[in-house]
Amino acid sequence: NYEENEFQFMQFDYDYARLMGLEIIKGRNFDETMTTDKESAVIINEATVNKFGWEDPVGLEFRAGPTTYTVIGVVKDFHVESLHNSVAPVAMFLSDPEAGWLYLKLKSDNLSATMNLINEQWKSLQSAFPINYVFVDENFNKLYNNDEKLSEIFRYSAIITIFISCLGLLGLSVFTAEQKIKSVAVRKVLGASVPNILIVLSKEFLLLLIISNVIAWPIAYYFMNEWLTDFAYRINIGFGNFIFATIVSILIAFTTISYQTIKSASVNPVKLLKYE
Repeated sequence: NYEENEFQFMQFDYDYARLMGLEIIKGRNFDETMTTDKESAVIINEATVNKFGWEDPVGLEFRAGPTTYTVIGVVKDFHVESLHNSVAPVAMFLSDPEAGWLYLKLKSDNLSATMNLINEQWKSLQSAFPINYVFVDENFNKLYNNDEKLSEIFRYSAIITIFISCLGLLGLSVFTAEQKIKSVAVRKVLGASVPNILIVLSKEFLLLLIISNVIAWPIAYYFMNEWLTDFAYRINIGFGNFIFATIVSILIAFTTISYQTIKSASVNPVKLLKYE
């Protein structure tokens, strides 16, 4: 026998598992034809089975208050909290018909008309009590409000940082092009093409960019990993993510400096060297 403080308890009715798409992987669901289900039947989840190391939990018993319950089925783990928390051991038993909750699965095609119809039906049955309803998806979304706000802060911070960096790169490319303008003219006289000159003027920027990315990798990995430790279920940070970020940053930087570099490389060398 197992004590009640080792579980989280949830109350279901006969149709809840089917309505919510819960998968019974062992045993059976609650059955209206089984009179004992109302008194002593319980369904547990996989987390409960794993916690206690049960091989065949169907038929086992545990005590909750004065009642001893018998396990009739095992349901596949499902989340009732955010992914910050792992799935807890849950024991599900039949609820009181007067519990006061009604679960409905609605199509989103014409939600306002559907809600109006539900309100009308409710008033015809319980005119003295107003209906209070919540949407399950909205409740789950609230669990991630802080994560969404944090994501938005990072998104806008990244955009601002990239914009400021591009302005700096543009200014530096203009300065460098002015410093090497005669060198560019000489190269053109000797037969260098615009793409060749573009590579020569850009390679210093790109080398510095690659070095800065390599320095940023361990720092980014540390802070990202620290953030992910708040989640019970999380992805692994792969090396490919950093390679992708480096390639994107190189493309952005190359696009930023290309205009001024191509402009400098396209100038007629005669105009630049006629006073030399």
